[in-house]
Amino acid sequence: MWITRIDLTNFRSYTSESIELAKGINLIVGQNNSGKSTLLKSVAWLQVGSPISAQDIRKLEQRGSVKLILENSKKYFSQVTDFTTDITLILSNQSIATSGEGVSLGGINFDSIVPNYDNNAFSGTHACRIPNQEPRNYIYPYLSKRKVTHFDEGINLQTTNLVSGNFVYLSAKVDRLCDSTIPEHNEFIQSCKDIIGFQLSAVASPGGKKAARAINAHERIYLEEMGEGVANLLGLIVDLCVAKDKLFLIEEPENDIHPKALKKLLELIERKSKTNQFIITTHSNIVVKHLGSLNESKLFQVTMSQDENRIPTSKVEAVENSPEARLEILNDLGYDLFDSGIQHFPCS
Repeated sequence: MWITRIDLTNFRSYTSESIELAKGINLIVGQNNSGKSTLLKSVAWLQVGSPISAQDIRKLEQRGSVKLILENSKKYFSQVTDFTTDITLILSNQSIATSGEGVSLGGINFDSIVPNYDNNAFSGTHACRIPNQEPRNYIYPYLSKRKVTHFDEGINLQTTNLVSGNFVYLSAKVDRLCDSTIPEHNEFIQSCKDIIGFQLSAVASPGGKKAARAINAHERIYLEEMGEGVANLLGLIVDLCVAKDKLFLIEEPENDIHPKALKKLLELIERKSKTNQFIITTHSNIVVKHLGSLNESKLFQVTMSQDENRIPTSKVEAVENSPEARLEILNDLGYDLFDSGIQHFPCS
């Protein structure tokens, strides 16, 4: 399944916007607080664990909506008779919203099409959303609030399969990929060496297991003793290695990551884009240059009007796939020609 279009009406800073997405990689650039993260949130609600409410309606408006056009959605949704599905979220300031388009639940209106999974495991609004448990999940959220103050040491089916959007259960996910009998093991080990620079595994700890780098049979360097960049890289690597036919929502992958490691990570994302869809926000010329140069990728610029005495309004425009157009985008972000190296962009 992949999302071909997002239609927004009175959703946060957007009044009326339609975005046509690429099947592989979609990059979103723009200044801080311009509306980039809102685009990720407009998709994340499709899966359990993403909070959304009437507070997401545009200021001074009573109703708003997000419509997603899904291609090849039979795998994830029941009651689908063709390969294209429209899923509409309607937000209302009323306690109960009514509409002929779906079933109203607590002011949020979901389309009547429901996910392909056992509804007995979920209730309320969850019954109309994709679960956040592998392998039935669709989205891997990698958003700005992904950092945590501790890593859970419990290793069980729940901690291994839960898609939480942060690094709490990272040790369990590392432990799964350390099993040399599964196909993803070798890719995980090689990705750690290529991107992080060394191999990590899950080792015994007082509470279960911890992600660590082994020094010898008795000594370890634990993940919490390493820099934040290691957790950032490791968290994305473990999901990329197991994902197929999924959607990654990634907010600023360049944060806390050395440029050399970032380039290796982007190579992995490029390979995984053959079987997964990506929506990525970034301020990095490295990310734009590498992923934006791929023939099937799309680059979008988000801008926000700041007219005095008016509510700020965001707009999204697709950027032409040419060196000149993308150089202009990076100039808007504050990069000089020397910084970008964008003159080497190939044209499709």
